[in-house]
Amino acid sequence: MRRYGLDVTLTLGRRTGIGRVVAELVAGVTPLLAEDESLTLLARTFRLNPALGVSHASLHCAASMPRVRVVRVPLPSRMIAGTPVERFTGPLDVIHGPNSALPATRDARGVLTIHDLGPLRHPGHLPRRLASDFRRGVADAAKRADRIVTVSDFTAGEVVDLLGVPRGRIETIRPGVSAAFAEPGDVGEDRRVLAARHAIVGPFLLFVGTTNPRKNLPRLLEAFAAARTTARLPHRLVIAGDRGHDDVRAAVAERGLGDAVRIAGYVEEADLPRLYRAAGALAFPSLYEGFGLPVLEAMAAGCPVLTSSTSSLPEVAGDAAVLVDPASTDAIADGLVRILTDAALRERLVAAGRRRAAQFSWRPFAERHLAIWRELARPGAAPRR
Repeated sequence: MRRYGLDVTLTLGRRTGIGRVVAELVAGVTPLLAEDESLTLLARTFRLNPALGVSHASLHCAASMPRVRVVRVPLPSRMIAGTPVERFTGPLDVIHGPNSALPATRDARGVLTIHDLGPLRHPGHLPRRLASDFRRGVADAAKRADRIVTVSDFTAGEVVDLLGVPRGRIETIRPGVSAAFAEPGDVGEDRRVLAARHAIVGPFLLFVGTTNPRKNLPRLLEAFAAARTTARLPHRLVIAGDRGHDDVRAAVAERGLGDAVRIAGYVEEADLPRLYRAAGALAFPSLYEGFGLPVLEAMAAGCPVLTSSTSSLPEVAGDAAVLVDPASTDAIADGLVRILTDAALRERLVAAGRRRAAQFSWRPFAERHLAIWRELARPGAAPRR
C-alpha cells in the first residue's frame, strides 16, 4: 500500500485562492487513487471556529471516497512544530504541504508547494514578525522537501533566486479553472441575486482579493477615481474579499468616492461566477502574484480582464487581457477607461479570455500531483536532488 498525506487545513472555513486550489486537488486526486493507494487528509482543527461559519463538509465528502480518511489535529501548528507527522497519521510514504510549509517526518518523503514568495520579495507587505516567520519557515521546508511544486514558471524562478533551490527539484503545475465559471448563466438573474444578497446594483467594475498591500488597492482606487472623472463612467467599484476593510473605507473617503465603491466583503464561492458574469470588467492590478486565479475565473465567465504586466500575471493572461504597469496610476486609469468603453476591445477580450481559460484544467493538475507522489513512494526512489 502506497500511503500519501496532504494537509487540507486551508480548505476549511472561508477559502481564499490557495484554499480553493487545495480543495480542487483533493477532488481531483481522490477518484484517481489505485487499489493499493491511500490518502490521509490532515486538518489542523484549531481553525474550526463555529463562530466563523467553518464547515467540515468538504472533508466529509472527500472521506466518503474509498481509501481516503481524515485525521484532525486539534492543536495550533506552532504547538506541534518538530513533531513527526506520523505521530498523528500513522506511517506515510509521502506527505504534501500545499502552502509553503512542510510537516516534520520520520520516514515520509516531502512535497512542498510554493505559490509565491511575496513576503521575501516584498517583506514590507506583512507585519515584520509574520514576514520573518515566513522566511524561516519556507527556507527550512524547501531544504527538507524532496520535490517542490510551483504554480507558475515565475514562482519557480523566484524559488531559485530567493531560496537557492536547484531548478531540477522544482516542477511547475498550473492550476485550473472550475467548470462553474464557464457556465452561461442568466445575467439578469445574476444581477437580481447580487442586488438582494450583496446590495450590488447598476454597472460595476470588480476587484476580487484580499486587501494585502501587494494587491495594490490604494492605487486602483486612485485610478478608478481618475477614470470616472475622465470618462464620466457610470460604474461603481465592487471590492469582493476578506480582511482589512477599515483601511479600504478610509482610502475611499480620502479620495471622495463615497457611494461609488461597494465593499462587499467575503463572497461565497457559489456567488463568484455571478459576480464575474455581471461585472463590466475585472480589475486585478496586483504588484506581485504567484498565479492570480481570479484572472482565469473572470476569463472563463466572459468578463474582460485588466491586470498587471509584472510577476506571473502575463504568464497566466497571455494576450487575453489588458496589461498595465501596476506602479502607474495613469496606466491603470487609462486601461480602465479603455476596457469599460471600447466595445470592440471588450468583444475581443471576452473571446480571447474564454479560449485562454480553456487551456487550464484541474484534471492534469491532479494527475501530475499524483504522479509525483507515486514517483516518491516507489521503493528505492531517487534521493532529493
